[in-house]
Amino acid sequence: MAETKKRNSNKEGKEWEDMLTSQFNKYRKTGEMYCIKIPTEMVLLRRGKNIVSAFPKSRSEALDYLGILKDGRCISFEAKSTTNKTSFPLSQIKPYQFELHKEIRQYTKEVFYIIRFKTLGRYFLVTSDEIDSFIENNERKSIPISDFGTTIGIEMQDLDILKYLK
Repeated sequence: MAETKKRNSNKEGKEWEDMLTSQFNKYRKTGEMYCIKIPTEMVLLRRGKNIVSAFPKSRSEALDYLGILKDGRCISFEAKSTTNKTSFPLSQIKPYQFELHKEIRQYTKEVFYIIRFKTLGRYFLVTSDEIDSFIENNERKSIPISDFGTTIGIEMQDLDILKYLK
C-alpha cells in the first residue's frame, strides 16, 4: 500500500512539473524569461529488459527550476503538490532542499516554492523566506490552507507566474 501511495505521489509530482514546464516553455518562446527544469538523475533497476523500479541517484544540487528574468535577475523554483485539503505538509520539503534554498538565497532573493493544492485546484507562489519564517515561528508540521494567500505567499488564479512576481 505504501508503494502505491508513493507511486501516486510521484505521478502527481510529475504531472505538476509538466504543467509548470509547459508554462516556462511559453515564457522562453516569447522571450519573457529563460527557465528550465533541472533533471533528476535516476537509477533504474532492471529485471532482464524490463525496468522494475527507479529512484533518484542522490540528492539534487539544484531546485526543480532555474531561470533568468528579462531584467537579468536569477530565479529558482521548487514545485510542490499535495492532495491534502486542509494544509501543506512540511515533510514534503526534504532537509537538503531547505539547505539548497538557504544557499541560493546568498545569491538571489528570487527563490520560491510553487505549491499546488491539487484537490482544491489552488496554486500559491511562496518565497523561501516565508516558509523558513513559518517554521521558525510555529511548532506545526504543516501550513494550514487558511494561511496561504493571507499570511504566507500569494494565491495565483492561473499559472502565469510572471504576473505574480513583484
